[in-house]
Amino acid sequence: PSQPRTQAMRASAAKAAVPAQVSVQEAAKLLAANPGLRFIDVRTPEEFAEGRAKGAKNLPLADLATWSAELPKDQPLLVICASGNRSGKACTALAAQGFTQLTNVQGGTRAWAEQQLPMER
Repeated sequence: PSQPRTQAMRASAAKAAVPAQVSVQEAAKLLAANPGLRFIDVRTPEEFAEGRAKGAKNLPLADLATWSAELPKDQPLLVICASGNRSGKACTALAAQGFTQLTNVQGGTRAWAEQQLPMER
């Protein structure tokens, strides 16, 4: 009888860890309202150097195991990549490590640039 309850609890915990999704416009508003919000770009350093959403810090997906150990798991993280795919993968991996406040930017840096939001090089 205890096994089904444990599986249900695990399923419930897994659902709770699903990262939030926001549009690039919503992400820009979150950043404006929360100046200390950690904004992570998980693209390669080469992609990052070509242009990035203003304020994003490059922490490549390939190095996630290293950099994730250095971040507090209970603070909000806004995660972006080129299109939203790698950032979604990063959010899933971070959630599995116990990060609790993850938000994936849908559309990524491409959508950010298309919406003419602030960029840096």
